[in-house]
Amino acid sequence: WYAVDCEGKTLWLSASRVVAVVTGGGQSDVPDPLRNLRGVHWAPAVNNPPGDRGEWDYWRDELKSLKIGWIKLLDTDNPNDTGILEFAKFWKANGVEPVIRFFVGPMYPDNLPQGCFTKMERFAAAGIRRMEIGNEPNLHWEWKSGALPDPPVISFNDAAVALVADRWLADAEETVRRGCWPAFPALSPTDWHNGVHPTFSSVEMYRRAFRHYASNPALADRFRRVRTQL
Repeated sequence: WYAVDCEGKTLWLSASRVVAVVTGGGQSDVPDPLRNLRGVHWAPAVNNPPGDRGEWDYWRDELKSLKIGWIKLLDTDNPNDTGILEFAKFWKANGVEPVIRFFVGPMYPDNLPQGCFTKMERFAAAGIRRMEIGNEPNLHWEWKSGALPDPPVISFNDAAVALVADRWLADAEETVRRGCWPAFPALSPTDWHNGVHPTFSSVEMYRRAFRHYASNPALADRFRRVRTQL
């Protein structure tokens, strides 16, 4: 994520240059570590902190030596899985800001399961508020069988994009109610070398999602309310 000052507000941008979170000036709990833009994604599997607590200290020292300011952790909707919560608390206590990425796949076109929101309350109680809703909706294997509107060219498919945008907004509203800050889902990095991927373009998907919000006054008003509550 990248912090960009704009007209007295801080805009949080994802790696694909999409606005993730907008916070008003004066948020006392926007942590200093996130001012350091250097961050990493933990191992790409859910609920997988090292079993040996001694390894936690090893990786803490490694990441701090690299001046890492944030770390992204994958979690599930199972409220009985507490491994990532404890791992996130560890990083928070050591000055590395956790970003929680909820992975429930294949998820789309559904909303996040309620177990994710139960977990958000626990994270918020620990001062961990950054929640990434969903995972790579621009890839067809993240959709339930038969659920993807035709044609399955996701990023250029306005019906599919609208489903993702509508579900995200409802989940973002619930995320705020649980005391956390919602981020847009990460997309697979399918645009490169100044080119646009013809099927899974991450930039095109968000471009159409924002147009979807802007073209619907009721959605735009809900989106603004989410922003102002952060």
